[in-house]
Amino acid sequence: MLAVLTIENLNPRIYIAAELLDSKFEKHLSMAHCDEIILGNDCERQMVVSASSGTGLSNVLRELISTNDGILIEDIPNEFIGKTYKEMKQSNHGRKVLIGFLENTGNFYERRKEALKQAQKTPDMKKIVSNLQKVKLLKSNHPFLTPPDDYVISANSKAIFVKRAPNGNYWWNN
Repeated sequence: MLAVLTIENLNPRIYIAAELLDSKFEKHLSMAHCDEIILGNDCERQMVVSASSGTGLSNVLRELISTNDGILIEDIPNEFIGKTYKEMKQSNHGRKVLIGFLENTGNFYERRKEALKQAQKTPDMKKIVSNLQKVKLLKSNHPFLTPPDDYVISANSKAIFVKRAPNGNYWWNN
């Protein structure tokens, strides 16, 4: 955690990712504005527990994070910013299925600075206070999976896709 604080103080614009061996320190890294926190031991522990119960989750996760297939995180074309999840979901993505968004991507410092600037663009004092409270709750790189169809896509988001099978067939189609 001290390394994250030191790096943040030296350059608040740098993107910081850190691995934690003990999840009890996650709150501290979040408070230090670490952009991405990887809970190594917790993930491994959950996979072993899941595998021992026979759910097959470890096979699913392995498939999803493999380099050839699985989850893709991509930039959102400008024409979809301000449009709805339903509109983007219905557009043709080839061999990909849109499953959600990664909100407030990039460096926390930059996202917060932009959000503060936007929050103050109203003459209504109550609205400014409400907007500033939202800025305080801002989470960097926040995944929002399967949002409602009327969810409006914001700037600084990325699309989360799952790749389809190469032949377009799934086991239930055979």
